[in-house]
Amino acid sequence: MEHSTHMNMIQQQNEQDVLGSMLFSGNMTLALLNDLTPYDFMYKEHSAVYKAMNDIQSYGKFNPEDLLESEQVERGKHILNLMSDCVDSNISTKCKWIHARSIVRNS
Repeated sequence: MEHSTHMNMIQQQNEQDVLGSMLFSGNMTLALLNDLTPYDFMYKEHSAVYKAMNDIQSYGKFNPEDLLESEQVERGKHILNLMSDCVDSNISTKCKWIHARSIVRNS
């Protein structure tokens, strides 16, 4: 497997884990504390979900059900898949990793 393909798979899984964990808990405080922005996400659909969460959050908390009403993300299926597929471990580390990869990608 080519190195960049492997790194893209890791990137995708880490993004899914971070988003899924936040969607599951209704809490994005760790991502905000790690300065994660929608632009840090390599995958457009992940960026859209994160931006929608950020737009509805208050002090890092949000109601995940409110995202189903958001026009910024594909409703239902993608959000539920992120919630069910996430590995809820080391989310702070994964936020930092996503942010660092964004810096490298955009430099």
